Amino acid sequence: MIRDNYTDLPQVLIETLPRVLADPGTRTGLQELRNEGWLDWQILLALANIAANLRLQQTSPGSIPRDYPTRFFRTPESHYATALPLNAFTADSLRAQMDVTLLAVAQRRWKLGSAMTTPNPQAFKELSITRYNYATDDVPHRDLLNGAPDERGGLITPGT
Repeated sequence: MIRDNYTDLPQVLIETLPRVLADPGTRTGLQELRNEGWLDWQILLALANIAANLRLQQTSPGSIPRDYPTRFFRTPESHYATALPLNAFTADSLRAQMDVTLLAVAQRRWKLGSAMTTPNPQAFKELSITRYNYATDDVPHRDLLNGAPDERGGLITPGT
């Protein structure tokens, strides 16, 4: 899963990711997340999910395809008419997105649920880290903030 994030998500964000990394304010927010212990694949996943939600908002209500999430992750950004606003990728919005993403991953991948009406994202995060190695990054890759994607948008060096 982590390898796929490093391989696929930079391609999905082929236009947005370079803009995010070049913007000083957005980059500062990403560094803040990194200082909190976020891994590159977690940052990429949150960026991609925010991008998917923004693209969905740009779609006419009657034209949203049933396979929208899958289609988004397979459609190049150049297909879309407008660039995504960088102010959507703040550290706070990425944190909120990751809370939702973590709950979805816990439910889908590990079949975890909550008896509470409003789940506790911090508890899910702690459980995911201690029991499921959610804070592990065992895939060699280029550093997102210091190495940046290569000319093809990749973070994994071919052959690794």
